[in-house]
Amino acid sequence: LLELQGQQGSSAVLDFRLPSMHSEAGSTYIPVLREDCPDFSSSLYTSSLATRSLGRLLVYVPCLTTSQAALSPALGHGAAVVPGRQTLGRGRGGNTWLSPPGCAMFSLQALLASCSSLASRPSLLQHLAALALVQAVTDTTGLRLAIKWPNDIYLGQGVKVGGVVAAASTSSRGLLVSLGAGLNLDNSLPTTSVNRVVREQGGQEVTRELFLATVFNRLEELLDR
Repeated sequence: LLELQGQQGSSAVLDFRLPSMHSEAGSTYIPVLREDCPDFSSSLYTSSLATRSLGRLLVYVPCLTTSQAALSPALGHGAAVVPGRQTLGRGRGGNTWLSPPGCAMFSLQALLASCSSLASRPSLLQHLAALALVQAVTDTTGLRLAIKWPNDIYLGQGVKVGGVVAAASTSSRGLLVSLGAGLNLDNSLPTTSVNRVVREQGGQEVTRELFLATVFNRLEELLDR
């Protein structure tokens, strides 16, 4: 069991004790099942993941308020939470994210040693995450996106299709950074999505599982460098 502390004193419990498929999920209790979800293939995801730590522990939740809240307290370096939908997604400066079906979203936890160069420049991690996102799109679809620094992902000059947000706190082990990211991967109209543009150009679409695994692969490479 893992208790998550939310805002205004609220809390919820993640239950890893092999709960049954009939366990009742709610705002204060989240059963973590080990089977494939109908809308997320863990086998496709894990077969595409080449990291040592990033994304190795992944919890998929069909719908929750915000994946950033699910990373408090610390789950560990590389732990990821992937929501199917968010109802209160968080952006920079207190902005709210909307997440219609088709968005590829995640929150990822990174623990940076106090002596590392990244710990002294935590904002760099947000830049690396944005870079990993656009690299992953090019790797999997051939489509080239742009970064509007520090954290917005654009298609061309005027269409925003994603973004990254980061929050950091200190601990006895170093700097704990929670990265949140979202990309319009397969959204329906009127939003612009990566797969729709790729389809119109006659290219190969990408699944959410392959895209997420490729983002984590790329980000770990960048952190190593």
